Amino acid sequence: MIVQADPPEATITIDGQMCGTSTCQLELEKGTYRADAELLGYDTATRFFDVDEQTSQQTEPILLSLSPQALILQLSSDLARGEVSLDGELLGELDDGQLEVELNSLEPGEHILAVAGDGSRAEIRFASSPGAAAKILGPLDTRNLKATVISGLGRQARVHTSEKIIEARLNGEPLGEIGVEGAELNDLGNGEHELTLGAGRRERTVVFDRGERPFLAAFLKSDRPVGSLRISTGEDGASIFLNGEKYRRETRRGRLLIYLYPKRYKVRVEKAGFVAPAEQVADVRKGEQIRLSFSMARPPQTASLRVYGGPPGAEVLLDGRELGRISSNGTFTSSGVTPGDHEIVLRHNHYLAKGVARDFTAGATVEIDGALKQERGTLRINVVPLDLNVALTLRRDGETSARTISDRTLSLSPGTYTVAASAVGYRDYAAMARVDPGQSKTVSLLMELDESLRRGPVSVLEDWGNSPGWMREGRLLVRCGGKFVLAPIKPGPGTYVFTAILKKGRRLEWVVNYRDERNYLLYQLGKSFFHRIEVRKGERSTPVKLRHTLHRNEFLTVRIEVSGDSIVQRAEQNGRSVVLDEWKHSGAEFTRGRFGFHVPGRDQIALREITFTPNSG
Repeated sequence: MIVQADPPEATITIDGQMCGTSTCQLELEKGTYRADAELLGYDTATRFFDVDEQTSQQTEPILLSLSPQALILQLSSDLARGEVSLDGELLGELDDGQLEVELNSLEPGEHILAVAGDGSRAEIRFASSPGAAAKILGPLDTRNLKATVISGLGRQARVHTSEKIIEARLNGEPLGEIGVEGAELNDLGNGEHELTLGAGRRERTVVFDRGERPFLAAFLKSDRPVGSLRISTGEDGASIFLNGEKYRRETRRGRLLIYLYPKRYKVRVEKAGFVAPAEQVADVRKGEQIRLSFSMARPPQTASLRVYGGPPGAEVLLDGRELGRISSNGTFTSSGVTPGDHEIVLRHNHYLAKGVARDFTAGATVEIDGALKQERGTLRINVVPLDLNVALTLRRDGETSARTISDRTLSLSPGTYTVAASAVGYRDYAAMARVDPGQSKTVSLLMELDESLRRGPVSVLEDWGNSPGWMREGRLLVRCGGKFVLAPIKPGPGTYVFTAILKKGRRLEWVVNYRDERNYLLYQLGKSFFHRIEVRKGERSTPVKLRHTLHRNEFLTVRIEVSGDSIVQRAEQNGRSVVLDEWKHSGAEFTRGRFGFHVPGRDQIALREITFTPNSG
């Protein structure tokens, strides 16, 4: 298969793939193809062709003939009026100093473009050829006008002036001198360019567009007492208002050049479907150009949604339709929400779904707190033997420490938990359980007797001595502060015996049946009275006040006998034994909690011995 282009300088592509210049020869499979030929200054030529068994052997080439593009003529002048002719034929009249036409039927060869009006005249001789920029011939012939002519195609252009220009700048960069032969403008980017001629009071500026079509732009300046206002909007068809009056022409290619008599003008722009930008002020002076730029923005047609603080991966639904999922940083953003009332739902496995209704306003962002509550599960704990008093702890995977629990039916967040049980005279037991949202799980703790723990007193002084917070002073262990300091003894029925002295503080204090900071029995040995206080769910009972004759600042030995429903406390000091308190409470479970000391603030106690003897029965 052969494809040829005319003119031969054109580049050929097949289905967008480069195939060569002038001629393309290739083998193609069966199918339909598109051939394009492109050349600067010409309109692209396109043909579709089919390849089958017959056409694949075809030797006659497929011809792509390109048509030369019409020359675009752009005229701008501060003349009040003017006629424009080409080769003696009237081409049109300046409209507020502007005229733009496409010369579709321009024959190759030499031509004369003439502008006349208000006693001024300019003639521009140029030569045209297909697919090429117009070539300016000879000097520009003007009367009472200063002329600047730019002819170009693609990235190249050439500027000619009716007078010698010593200093010129292109887009702010020095261009050098422009003589009678003109000057080259190279490497032009697509779009608008600004050419400044002269300096000081004689400076003038022209603006031209560089596209992919051949153009001839002529700028004619007279000595009329006017200045110019160049307005840029970036949008075609924008209406211009000068001092409240609508100007009769609209922007073209995003801008408009207006010649005005010198004075101050309030300028605003409008276009349907756009937000009107703020009004601006221009002080127009004779011979000078003022430039104003307006940013045209369409009013927001939609609203936005932003979710923050949500669990990663959670679905976000709008009126039942999924918009997306919350990202790893807990946020989700979506634009393009139709204004009005909408229901937003957030849902995720293991969490309770959350729905909220919001009114969305165009251009505004609705923000929603994405925090979801975890759907909880139930964990039931069975202890065997059923009537055994045990101390229970619970630890979730990932946590560094276990917490004491008293309830045997727990509502928990989903996860894996370790339940541990200990009881006097029994081996410790632990079991793991997986708690799933909305489901109930039962874990059984099978406690076995451990005879080695039921033979006699168990001393814990050494265990305490290895714990942080205790200091050794000879044979004594000393503790300063720490609030609740619990003995490393498993709770259960039995007898606690300790020998201690209050080194600093008002009372020697200890606790029995301590379950947590809101549930325990507190005993205080003050100067003359012994107090028993029950703390239940954070509420302190009225103290039971008993008088004694012991010395709190001397060593004394306290013996505490604990059973399920009674606590008996005795003290020995200097060979004398007294009963401090006897308390029996039917239905109580005094053996479920732990024993320890309460050392508030900067109080200080010293221990000489502490033991626990579990009941053998």
